[in-house]
Amino acid sequence: MLSEEVKTVDVAAVDVSGMLQRVTELSFIETKHGKTRYILEGNLNSNHTLILIHGILPGCFTWNALSDSLIKQMNENKTLNEEHSIRILRYDLYGRGKSSNPKVDHNAELFVEQLKEVIDTLVFNNKTEDEETIKKGIRKQRISLCGFSMGGAIVNLFTFKFPDLVDDLVLFCPAGAKWNIPAITNIVKVPKLGDLLFGMASKMSSEEDRLEVNFYDLTISKEVIRRQIEDQKHENSSENDVSSLLNSFRHFPLRNCENEIKVNGKTGIRTLIAWALNDTTVPCDECFPVYYEAFKDNKEANFVIFNNTRHMFWAERLQDTTHLFLNFLSQNPELTANVQPQKEARTISGQTKQDKKKYKSFVNHPTYSNFMI
Repeated sequence: MLSEEVKTVDVAAVDVSGMLQRVTELSFIETKHGKTRYILEGNLNSNHTLILIHGILPGCFTWNALSDSLIKQMNENKTLNEEHSIRILRYDLYGRGKSSNPKVDHNAELFVEQLKEVIDTLVFNNKTEDEETIKKGIRKQRISLCGFSMGGAIVNLFTFKFPDLVDDLVLFCPAGAKWNIPAITNIVKVPKLGDLLFGMASKMSSEEDRLEVNFYDLTISKEVIRRQIEDQKHENSSENDVSSLLNSFRHFPLRNCENEIKVNGKTGIRTLIAWALNDTTVPCDECFPVYYEAFKDNKEANFVIFNNTRHMFWAERLQDTTHLFLNFLSQNPELTANVQPQKEARTISGQTKQDKKKYKSFVNHPTYSNFMI
């Protein structure tokens, strides 16, 4: 339900017509394990809601640049009429941003339940639709879910449990498949010792250092990183700390959702799977093949691999991601219309041998090479 603590700040209209706007920056709903902070923007009267679920770190502010870009493009693109306009909903996962940090295991059930409550309250307005209506696929509300990294795993788990509530599935470098992780990551899972080591590591590196690993070419990403840091300073909540991150590392199936992935791949749901070729967080070369094998027989599945990018490709190639996203959601038959492909591997000072190896293996792959942009 809507919280009595809801605080509303300035409502910033993006479009003078009032059709595309941002409702609030500080709004909350009461959920089972505390409060959930959300931001609602775009065409507020639309029956099509796009829900953005962020990754394991900070909160929904990480979507600021992409959300702003989507709204701007919808406002400027005359072909995206009111029928194709979208209401964008994003929220802070438990333990992140300004949402509550419940003292329970931060496992799959917790985050799937939170997303269900967000949908029930903010999409259906607590008016439970007839179950038969949902099963027949004639809901009045179209729901598109987009998950990034850990958020991608949450979206997969939610879709597995509530397939009739999802019309479009968008996965950005999603976790869930198995990949090799550094030994230190397993040590972090050990109670007390993990807290100590993680705390020491956090103090030894700056926020800029931690963000830079998500970007490929730092010479063109400095402004993006600067904005992320500024947004994070604005969002910092004393209620949430590294405990929520460690809690998720220990209890959430970041690398163990392959059964749910395989089942979702057989549902025939409209799907867009986009990955960063040079991702070192959720490695493309290890994880993309798992998703491809699961979804390859789905005629409604689309695959894209962004060249010259790391984990946060959607911030690194913002305009291309915006066009791709809106093309997919508006069901444009030309998925990559207005996207500027970068077919060649761009040489940078931080380029590693692994980067070069990945590029060669993908560009020479008979199938994966067709997805590279």
